[in-house]
Amino acid sequence: MKKSTSPSVLSALKPARFLLFLFSLFLFSPVHAGGGKEGTKTLGNSHYNPEPQYKAAFDYSSKYISMSDGVKLAVDVFLPKKLEEGKKVPTVVYFVRYVRTFQLKAFWRGLKDPAFGSVAEDEVKFFNSHGYAVVIVDLRGTGASYGHRDMEFSPQEVKDMGETLDWLVSEPWSDGKTATTGISYTGTTAELALITKHPSLKACVPRSNIWDLYTDIVFPGGIRQTPFVKEWRLTTNSLDQNDLAPLGKKVKTFVKWPSPVDGDKKGVQLQEAMAQHKGNYDIFEGLYRIEARDEPDRGYGAELTADDCSIHARRLDIQESSVPIFRIGGWFDGALSNSVFKGFWNTSNTKRVLVGPWDHGPGQYFTNFTGTKEKELNIKLEILRFLDQYVKGIDTGLDKESTVNYFTMGEQAWKASDTWPPKEVQSTEMYFAPEFLKSEKPAKEEIVKYNCDYNTTTGYGEKGGGTRWNSLTVLYKYEDTYYGPRGGQDMLMQVFDGPVLEKDMEITGHPEIHLNVSTCTGKGHLFVYLEEVLPDGTSRYITEGMLDISHSKLCENGDYSCCFPQHSFKEKDMVELQPNEFKQTVINMIPTSYTIMAGNKIRLAVGVADKDHFDIPAEDIRPESINILTGGENGSFVRLPIAVKDIN
Repeated sequence: MKKSTSPSVLSALKPARFLLFLFSLFLFSPVHAGGGKEGTKTLGNSHYNPEPQYKAAFDYSSKYISMSDGVKLAVDVFLPKKLEEGKKVPTVVYFVRYVRTFQLKAFWRGLKDPAFGSVAEDEVKFFNSHGYAVVIVDLRGTGASYGHRDMEFSPQEVKDMGETLDWLVSEPWSDGKTATTGISYTGTTAELALITKHPSLKACVPRSNIWDLYTDIVFPGGIRQTPFVKEWRLTTNSLDQNDLAPLGKKVKTFVKWPSPVDGDKKGVQLQEAMAQHKGNYDIFEGLYRIEARDEPDRGYGAELTADDCSIHARRLDIQESSVPIFRIGGWFDGALSNSVFKGFWNTSNTKRVLVGPWDHGPGQYFTNFTGTKEKELNIKLEILRFLDQYVKGIDTGLDKESTVNYFTMGEQAWKASDTWPPKEVQSTEMYFAPEFLKSEKPAKEEIVKYNCDYNTTTGYGEKGGGTRWNSLTVLYKYEDTYYGPRGGQDMLMQVFDGPVLEKDMEITGHPEIHLNVSTCTGKGHLFVYLEEVLPDGTSRYITEGMLDISHSKLCENGDYSCCFPQHSFKEKDMVELQPNEFKQTVINMIPTSYTIMAGNKIRLAVGVADKDHFDIPAEDIRPESINILTGGENGSFVRLPIAVKDIN
């Protein structure tokens, strides 16, 4: 086994050079960040924080393992430091897309070998210290693994996971028990591994993972999230071909290439493997050739659709695995907080849910009332508690606690429920009137005309910080996730204000905007924002939703269970409206838990674009105006999930 780097060697490095070195490593630890300092607080009554069994260090080795079709996958193994001879331990497994570890250039290699990639080094050391082995696998067509990729999250990828687990449990240090975890792509593969129904799997902890590939990441509301996909493509192409220049000069300065496996000192096998990556599918080009969730990329000749590679389409296999699942997400995590709850509703083996005021990772802690890179909870301890319960069989008290743990912003409080939405939540309608929201349906039918402005955005530029959408991948992420006052954006949109609240209003769940609308072209995109307005006129962001009108048709029996109306987003259900033809649309907003304080107002802002994060329709179909029907029997309204405090 290789040994982990000695702290005394690092401390001998000159300070300026050492800081530059650390900055280089930070860019890859991990690619999908979950950065920031974690607190010591845990949920529940146990304050679970067991003493480590080993030092926070590891013994490291790497090797190739062969799949049944001959493709070799690169694997890193991290065992607890000075693991007793003959001792067998359970294993935490990561199936990664963004390179398991990196080899630094010669000058730096004596200080750090390997440099961590998709999985943070402190996370590996944490699990090692508590008696778990850690295995990180480069998926085929990535890192130092051979092969090429016909699609992301493909059935072949899942098959490889099962064969990798077969190898793992045969290792002399394995006790035959495994758990999967990870963030984003790695969180998604963590859940997909359950499809194999491998007997070793005892727990799964997906973080910020993608449950519905179409609606929760690539086409929220049926609108292509092009800027994110473009940056994701740049990141993955760069890593697949070891062209590190797009990732920054400092990365290129320090990093040589993905870690070769033990015995491949000159990287001969590594270069052979990376040459095969040239055949990888270009997802960016592919997504420009589709509009619907069930539409194959005919230009590529592929038969697979987004649904074929999505967790939701394989949910029955995941449920039948009976592997306990702990889902973790954040209120500002793109549209992926939807994934957390869709997974909860559709898999009975989901035993625990945690959603906090975080962006992707969970990374940064953010609400309108505070912003910091420090998280008040120690999420690694929460994961350890779950693994100890279901992998090691330790009674940690989890089975005596509520399933869903969530943070209510504004109130700044953690809450718990066995259902989602919580049982105290009731639907309440507020009705559109010209410029206002009313609790009673206006009798008079009126039309509000909005002259479209395509300069609207949720972004605030580099000085102001990024949004929930920017947190999804490292090259797209600003330093901070931040939503400042929205007054400037509201002036470019059509706003509807409710009355001043006489008491606090807690919105917990999935708001729905039922918008009866027409456009002058019969096509277009709709973006809606839920906001809190203070007495001085300052407006605060709460959540948002979006919809391509072509996907406005609702389906009676969706692909999976939800608590809100579903659009099929299928090719056969796309609608073609005539110019100025009214259509009752439903825009499902991203879930939240937020308390609007007494003395403030609720606001809905309606627009047609988010120029920094989503596609804008082509000029020939782009409407210059939209009409919103208010009042009467068919007027527009918002359905809010309101927590009623005195319910039994």
